[in-house]
Amino acid sequence: MDRPLTDRERAVLDWMLLGDFDGADAYRAQVAELRVRGICGCGCPTIDFVTDHPGMASQLPREGWLRDSSVQVSLFARNGVLTMLDLTDYVGLTTQFPDPSDLVEASEK
Repeated sequence: MDRPLTDRERAVLDWMLLGDFDGADAYRAQVAELRVRGICGCGCPTIDFVTDHPGMASQLPREGWLRDSSVQVSLFARNGVLTMLDLTDYVGLTTQFPDPSDLVEASEK
């Protein structure tokens, strides 16, 4: 069963879509209608969005890092449609998305 985004998921997603990159306006337009289809089974907060678009997903050009940590946040799309908000902790297990104010772009890490 799908569900709406939580406030924290929405805040991180909005942060990930800041700035100018190819397709940014089209991706931002999708946010209001996004629904979460599922979460990762490992205990991390990674979420999959409801989509009917087949094919391999690609990472969008902006990535975030939790300041002074091993936690990376990435956003993926398939055929121009947002598919997943991913959190990867390269050292341990982070169980919730960080506050966007604690994220920095990869170039600032």
